[in-house]
Amino acid sequence: MKSKLWKLLAIFAVLGLIAVGCGDDDDSSSSSSSESSSSESSSSESSSSEEAAAEEECELARGVTDDKILFGSSQPMTGNLAALGEQAVLAMEVTRDRINEGGGIYGRMIEFIVQDDAYNPEKTVANAQYFIEQENVFAIWASIGSATLKAALPLHDESNTPSLFPWAQDLSFYDVNNHPLFSLS
Repeated sequence: MKSKLWKLLAIFAVLGLIAVGCGDDDDSSSSSSSESSSSESSSSESSSSEEAAAEEECELARGVTDDKILFGSSQPMTGNLAALGEQAVLAMEVTRDRINEGGGIYGRMIEFIVQDDAYNPEKTVANAQYFIEQENVFAIWASIGSATLKAALPLHDESNTPSLFPWAQDLSFYDVNNHPLFSLS
């Protein structure tokens, strides 16, 4: 049951973000090529070809390819919170493995890049820059701590890089109007 929940959450997060990135912000409406009502098969063929054309026009989001979705994760792998960082990585690996064993998300396998931040905000910012600018990740997953997340959020905001499932005590992070931050709490 839990694996289905994780897969469902991951699918909704990825699809929602892809839909936002691929959305049409044009206010003009287009008229259908056929004003008269045709047979249902011709209507479904028309919508299928429109969907195919829309897929061709829609660019994949950063970090998403035809076969994978790339996430970054900055974790305290050394220092006082190393045990917590190790557990976070294990949880991400279990989530990744379950999703990938089920065929991924629309055939795309989940991949993680993990960097140590030693629970140091400066290292977290450097890791976020690396993930966003060098690795072109889709999102940053499971950041640990209010101080580190607070330091890195300006980069998330500037680059429109989501922060998925952060672990932080500062309740201001959970205001959906302020950040591209998605939490389970």
